[in-house]
Amino acid sequence: TTVTCTYAELTPGKPVTIGRPLPTYTAVLLDSNLQPVADGEAGEICVGGPGVARGYVNRPEQTADRFIPDPSGQTVGRIYRTGDLGRFTADGEIEYLGRADSEVKVRGHRVDLQEIEGVLLEDEAVSAAVVTLLDTPGTGGELAGYLLLSSRSDNSVRHRLHAAMRRRLPGYMVTSYLEVIDTIPMLPSGKADRKALPKPELGRLVGGHENDFVAPVNPTQEALCGVFAKTLRMSSGQISIK
Repeated sequence: TTVTCTYAELTPGKPVTIGRPLPTYTAVLLDSNLQPVADGEAGEICVGGPGVARGYVNRPEQTADRFIPDPSGQTVGRIYRTGDLGRFTADGEIEYLGRADSEVKVRGHRVDLQEIEGVLLEDEAVSAAVVTLLDTPGTGGELAGYLLLSSRSDNSVRHRLHAAMRRRLPGYMVTSYLEVIDTIPMLPSGKADRKALPKPELGRLVGGHENDFVAPVNPTQEALCGVFAKTLRMSSGQISIK
């Protein structure tokens, strides 16, 4: 959809909401069965109106999942499932409650973690992949990928996957780390337990390759490496000038 679909008047002392739909727009809250929720209950925010796009380019399955007929009958045409959760307040405004899916925000960009996982899973050496957002102070968060590999995978898989992400995804969606693990922790619901994933070896960036490391060779390069190490909260020995 277009960036702006709802509006709200901000009043001192009144809780901030995302308001109500703009004129000619509709907003519907749906449950997990894609049915309208009762007043006051939480549901996925779905938007209808002139700002709704035609779909995802060359992704018919994702388009069919996110662009659907309005089960409430309020909208002419399709509505878009935003993945955001909300509920209607007593005065008809929408209170934002968070995300319903795996979307996160990285340095101002909305990122669907499943989209990154899909790129990783295209490699035949990867049997399972989970991507999560790490809370790394001073960086705005870093993406980390966790992989289960086939028994016949080779040592170049991390470098190959990084190259694939660079080709297929914008820079802010390329993971800073790729970790190979033996098992993926699961929740009772059958989804990956991202909070239980092990912390990656910070400083071993996925774009790096052991043979690519170049140590500083003069005072200027040493000073620059020291600045980057302090900013990234790493040791100076982990910063390559290449």
